[in-house]
Amino acid sequence: MILSLLRKPTPHQSASQYKAAKIWRIDGQGELVVATSGGDVLLRKPVAYQNAGAEKQMVPANYALDGNNEVRFEIGAYDRNRPLIIDPILAYSTYLGGSNIDGANAIAVASDDTVFVTGGTFSTDFPTAHPLQPNHGGPDDVYRDAFVTKFSADGSTLLYSTYLGGSNEDVANGIAVDSAGDAYITGTTESPDFPVPSTGQTFNPLCGGDGKCGASYNPSGFIVPNAFVVKLNPAGSAILYSGFLGNYEYVYGQAIAVDANQLAYVTGKVGPNITPTVTITTAQHQPSAVSHNNKCSAAHICRQWL
Repeated sequence: MILSLLRKPTPHQSASQYKAAKIWRIDGQGELVVATSGGDVLLRKPVAYQNAGAEKQMVPANYALDGNNEVRFEIGAYDRNRPLIIDPILAYSTYLGGSNIDGANAIAVASDDTVFVTGGTFSTDFPTAHPLQPNHGGPDDVYRDAFVTKFSADGSTLLYSTYLGGSNEDVANGIAVDSAGDAYITGTTESPDFPVPSTGQTFNPLCGGDGKCGASYNPSGFIVPNAFVVKLNPAGSAILYSGFLGNYEYVYGQAIAVDANQLAYVTGKVGPNITPTVTITTAQHQPSAVSHNNKCSAAHICRQWL
């Protein structure tokens, strides 16, 4: 937001004024903190200046709180005959991607202001740093892999950046961070070999119910997408747990949240169960959990259809 003003307010009073819908406060650094239901939003201390040829003449500027839940800019002395520009500072802005198509679908900010971004990429040269999975899992230009990237608080450093996927299409759509810095990611995969480590914890290791994303349930070997949920440690160096949500059905993971007890909540959409067209035997693991009176019959998952 940049405000360019040519007006004559009363000395040291507001150059701009607006009414807040939420609770405001000014911290010790002069930054404006907006309390919302989703957490605090920080507006950096404003910078004000006037152009004098090729130079900028700085003008003192601060936020100020008035009664009636109003916020204003408090401006020092300046030339009232020239435009005054008030520019809240952009903390950082950057590109993130490789030489092919890359899309970021979700972002989360930890308590230490580190930033987590997730999405999907076709790029085999997507920027990685201390990667858990250093290489794109599928064929070039055919399938996307999910990615997870963690930035330092000032945006200057990739603390980690990694691919996350198997040999088919994988896209992450949601991310959340707990108080310890663990990242929780959900999305959609068509990869039977999506990273679900055999030595790690999992609530369901079988994509599509057969471990082949449903390919063994029909004579043509067609696959179905399942949702995935992955928890990474703060360094991004280990999967704390990973698994599929779904059976022989279309399931899409679209968003995720985590509470103070490190319980993850996933939402998305699901299609009807598909009837197998070949003779099958019951899979060794059936990810069935039925919600009843707000209680779950399985230890790890409670699913509710809406």
